[in-house]
Amino acid sequence: MRKGMKSLTSSSTLKKVALGVGGATMAAIAVSAIAPQFSRVAAPAGAYFLGGIEGVLGNFALDFIKGRAGSGTTAQNAAPAMEVL
Repeated sequence: MRKGMKSLTSSSTLKKVALGVGGATMAAIAVSAIAPQFSRVAAPAGAYFLGGIEGVLGNFALDFIKGRAGSGTTAQNAAPAMEVL
């Protein structure tokens, strides 16, 4: 059992996914400081640069999971509508 866990954590694919997610985060932060309109394009580019195709897939999977978890609009986070006077 222990040997199986060791091989999972030392997997090159898992390392590439982690590098891709980190690269996407760093690229999005850096580009959003300079040109915020390109931050959505910079994230997959950073993921590919550091993690290859595995990094891009990991980043997209993480974005999908994050989007599913907090996509609901409730009364607490709804923006109030502006009134016309």
